Amino acid sequence: MRFDIMAPMSELQAPSVATTSVRRKSVAIGSGKGGVGKSTTAVNLAIQYARSGLSVALIDLDPLSNTAVILDISENELGRVRATFDRDDDQLSDHVLTVFKNLELVFPHAKTNGSASHAMRERLYGRFAREIDDRYDIILLDLPAGIGAEENLSFLPSVASLLVVTNPEPTAHVSSGGYIKAAFEIVPTLRVFLWHNKYVPAGEHGFDTRDVVGNYNRHVSDDLKISATERARVVDLAFIPHDAALDLLQQTVSYTVNVQARMREIVELLLERRLANIAFAPTVSERLRQLIRFYVRRNRDVAPSAEYVARIETFIGDVVRSASGKPVRVSLSGRTDITAYLDAVHVDPFVRDLTVAHRVLTESIEKSANTSRMFSAAGSVFSSRNLDAALIRVMRRVAATPNLATPENRNLAGLLMFYYALFKLGSSKAVTSLVTDFIPTRKTRNGTRRDTRTQIRLLVERDERYHQRYFAMVRALFPVVRTQLSRIVKTFGLNALILRNAEKKTNANAYLKLLTNFLHDTVNSGLGIFVGFAFNAASAAMRDGADRLSRIVRQK
Repeated sequence: MRFDIMAPMSELQAPSVATTSVRRKSVAIGSGKGGVGKSTTAVNLAIQYARSGLSVALIDLDPLSNTAVILDISENELGRVRATFDRDDDQLSDHVLTVFKNLELVFPHAKTNGSASHAMRERLYGRFAREIDDRYDIILLDLPAGIGAEENLSFLPSVASLLVVTNPEPTAHVSSGGYIKAAFEIVPTLRVFLWHNKYVPAGEHGFDTRDVVGNYNRHVSDDLKISATERARVVDLAFIPHDAALDLLQQTVSYTVNVQARMREIVELLLERRLANIAFAPTVSERLRQLIRFYVRRNRDVAPSAEYVARIETFIGDVVRSASGKPVRVSLSGRTDITAYLDAVHVDPFVRDLTVAHRVLTESIEKSANTSRMFSAAGSVFSSRNLDAALIRVMRRVAATPNLATPENRNLAGLLMFYYALFKLGSSKAVTSLVTDFIPTRKTRNGTRRDTRTQIRLLVERDERYHQRYFAMVRALFPVVRTQLSRIVKTFGLNALILRNAEKKTNANAYLKLLTNFLHDTVNSGLGIFVGFAFNAASAAMRDGADRLSRIVRQK
């Protein structure tokens, strides 16, 4: 694999100070294959930096994506920006579209004029370099996926950093590795960062979801492998867990999906704690216990059978690889002790309740996510008797069973009860209208639709009136939520699950904060951005990754 792509003239000759600075500020965002969230990541980074006060240039070169669509920019706006490079007296301002404060699309028609990519690079790193250097703190280039497009690899000599976006699928890792190898063939000194979307700690059959380079090298011949020297230049930058609320395909606000996702997370935590409290025999090592519990959490059809134990052995064999990188065969010693643990899990009533609740919630979330309506109507998941029964059974089990009613379990079950109250309120049109009426809308030829552009701008620019309206919504809903909670407590005898403060009184502040956080995430869901999400793991991981990249790029 060899590539003979020439660097831009400004790089081959003695580059100016401005050109060198623009190159340092430039981050190419690429991926080995499509469908991994590359363009969404580029837009999110641009928005995060703009909100933090940096001046950002976003350049979209991917013909299969559209950052303008993600940012809800109309064709009329795009049409006012110069689309060609056929004049030598054009100015940078001719090729710039301001999205909102601190964020501009530069050369927004670049991907529709692939043949003009050389002229665009000449302006970016040559004629306009000084103005660009003065105008922007960071420059993000959304490249086409894969290594087949000329615009992709030809830009690499002009940037100092490459951010490769991937996900925990084996094909994504192999294609990402090939992309990285091609990048090093062109620019051996390139800084390469990995951005892991929809990250999970372990994949199917023990697939190592962190080891992109290792997974690639195991599938190619020696001459195509990424060397140890090259591997040292590849840095894992961010591990972003999946969050349905951040799904760009979720075009509408989904109260239903978000509240059920919160409940499922709590059920998963309760199950993890329960599995940890079911004792293993002393002969089973701690590492083996962790792997078995992990497998059981992901494969809930637990049975103390030889077949199930054999599946665990296959899983562990894939995790514990030999020095050659190939899976090793594992024969579990102490099979009787392991089977005894699986037997205890299989007959445990709380594990059974949690497993049923998790399955029903998952099915309900999938049904809710498939609807295009903002809120489900009568006859939807809101009236699901199976879901109600499964959740109430879990909460009652914690409240009424002494050995389960630990402080940690009571708090988790108390959180579950809070979100169950929100879930039941979702069937009230008065409640849901408070949320839907908060969302900015605009009229189009096809009717009224969500004004995504305005909502993102209000978040990025920290609009005071927008935030005042948000807290007014919280104040209006809080008494309703407290009333619904009281009804659930009284109806099902769940007084033990009420969240209390140090004086043993109902912790109103805790419930207010929970409601505030939930509504914040819900009204911002479907935007495809993370800047509005202050309270979940995915947004926290994204902010951390963005900050790390910014510090590296801006370091002189």
